[in-house]
Amino acid sequence: MITEEKATLKVFLSKKKKKIVKVIFADGKSMPVNGLVDIPYEANEKEVSVKRDDGKVVEITVGEKKYGLKNSPNIQPKAIPEKAPKKPFTKAEKREPSRAPYNFIPLNDVVVESEHGSLIPGFGSYKDGLLSGYIDITIETKTPVYIRRLSKKSEFFEIGGRSLIPGSTIRGLTKNIMKIVSFAKFQKDEDFEDRNLYYRAVGDPGSIGNHYKSSMIDANDNYFPKVKAGILRKRGREYTITPSSEYEGTQFYRINGKFDTSGEHFGINFEGNVKQLDCFSFSEIYFKPARPKTHEHVHNSKKGPITILLKYALIDTYSKYANEHLKKGYLILTGKSPRKHMQWVINTADPEKPALAIPQNIIEDYREDKFRSSTNLLEILEKENEVPCFYLTDEKGNVTDFGHTALFRKRYLWSVSDHVPENLNPEQNTSKVNDIVDAIFGKLENWAGRVFFEDAELQSNGASVFMDEATLKILSSPKPTCFQHYLEQPYGINTSKNELYHWDNEANIRGYKMYWHRNTHGQTGEYDWKEKNAISKNDTQHAYPIKPARPDTRFRGRVRFENLSSIELGALLFSLDLPEGCFHKVGLGKPYGLGSIAVHADLVLVDRPKRYSKLFDGENWFLSEEKGDSSVDTYKKVFEEYVLSSIGKKELKSLWDHERMKELKAMLSFNGCDSDAWLEKTKYLQVGSDEYKNRNVLPKPSEVRNSSK
Repeated sequence: MITEEKATLKVFLSKKKKKIVKVIFADGKSMPVNGLVDIPYEANEKEVSVKRDDGKVVEITVGEKKYGLKNSPNIQPKAIPEKAPKKPFTKAEKREPSRAPYNFIPLNDVVVESEHGSLIPGFGSYKDGLLSGYIDITIETKTPVYIRRLSKKSEFFEIGGRSLIPGSTIRGLTKNIMKIVSFAKFQKDEDFEDRNLYYRAVGDPGSIGNHYKSSMIDANDNYFPKVKAGILRKRGREYTITPSSEYEGTQFYRINGKFDTSGEHFGINFEGNVKQLDCFSFSEIYFKPARPKTHEHVHNSKKGPITILLKYALIDTYSKYANEHLKKGYLILTGKSPRKHMQWVINTADPEKPALAIPQNIIEDYREDKFRSSTNLLEILEKENEVPCFYLTDEKGNVTDFGHTALFRKRYLWSVSDHVPENLNPEQNTSKVNDIVDAIFGKLENWAGRVFFEDAELQSNGASVFMDEATLKILSSPKPTCFQHYLEQPYGINTSKNELYHWDNEANIRGYKMYWHRNTHGQTGEYDWKEKNAISKNDTQHAYPIKPARPDTRFRGRVRFENLSSIELGALLFSLDLPEGCFHKVGLGKPYGLGSIAVHADLVLVDRPKRYSKLFDGENWFLSEEKGDSSVDTYKKVFEEYVLSSIGKKELKSLWDHERMKELKAMLSFNGCDSDAWLEKTKYLQVGSDEYKNRNVLPKPSEVRNSSK
């Protein structure tokens, strides 16, 4: 049913620089707004009209403007790239697999719904037929384990002098495992961060290089750039680009020069004097515009000299000083690369052309590009009135990308969520499908959780429990931009570079990311987790020193639960009490082998009717507690049967026989994780090596395990 009511709009940036939109109704209740078009910050504190369909906000009217789920006049339509064609069956070329200290558990095909549907039990009162009690857990470290304090001190996490593994940490690892084993939803902001990633693949000969070049340069016009040039400005909260003037048929030009030996400065000859300019900077220049034409460049390849025809406008008359015969422009300095001897010059803003507003989602994605290592134009603009830039637009003239150079880091058109099946990430109606994890752990603004995790306290005293202070090696790894690791590939590990799926292809993400067990304790060579090299005072890449708990250290904690069904209690036990030889991971340094723990669970049930039937049991309180160690497997079996029935796999004897679960078991297994062969195949790729350049595909967990046999 559609309803309409008045409300006050709140539009602001969170601490993580994410735009938050909320509506506050007359009764004081607030509701987050998701899925609508991009509402501007200027609408903050405005009185608005809110339309809701079955409780969900579907349209907000601010003044005369309407912001709906789609077709709003103020939204840039989402560009949908052409879907990757179905690949015909061909005999794939055998390729070497990639390696990493992490891998992925495949996504489930279906979501197993909670037995309660939308009627989730509460925990404030006794419910007949449901179970309450607690699980005493004993945690034994199998490798060094470190939980950091809030401060920068190296000591293990503690409160009031007690060394602890926080309950929140135990809650997190339990919930993550339960999401996998219970075939739960895979949701934005909880299981993955939804954003549009960036990439730059100038010289890549594979599928991503072809995709990049087709977007950025015109191969039919001797590789003349497709970008436009303009001036980036900020007015209030709005960012705009005013197109540059056009002289001699172009907005931008090239200028010759040479890098110094350090590669940090680029020398340009001004009136007979070579001026050394900083890389990744810009400055004013005065020049005589030139018309684009084709130039010959000779590239010395392994097969001999190759002549390449490139089209660009090369200026040869220029000065640092104003001259009535010269045009003013901006000289843009980029970074060093092999054989580079030219930089960019662009014209100033065209006073006759209107400024183009950059959509807020484009700005936010640019800010969230965590792997931008050189020039951030938005940061420069905080200190300057205007900044020269290059940009791309769609067919309607909307800005889709911008950057410092003509071959800038480009934004993928598809976001991460576009690679998650819709049934696993139901953005529009998340409350209509409540999975087992939702039901047990609670759902913000809907119902509270019925499981509570206490801190696990250290069971040994004395300094010998903790290792000497040491510094972890730099935690660096291929990021989500490493699509050959993070996306499913058409031929698995044998997918060629030209056939690799990237973030603008129709491909699912690999699933839940987990780290391998790597028993590096006692290693002193390349597999050791400790940094051996001297660390400079100005170092920013290493984490602070740590003092991990030694292997075989014990912690004890408790998990309380209220009003769980047999299925839900089974899910909790199944997630904590893993098969023999399988362990959890926790804390800092997982890629280097830290954090492996064994969890032993002891179940205690509380009979609520009996407990409140009398107060004392002799001289003690009457607790009506009953140890249920023998029933742990019974509850786990009830959960397994429920999931197998829900996914149509009743014929399987155990949930661990399911293909997804075999992959999980391969990741959780501690077997053989201390051998040099295992440590070699589960270490990071070497940055800058052929291993990176070849873009080999990461094998499945079971394939990694089987290759070590």
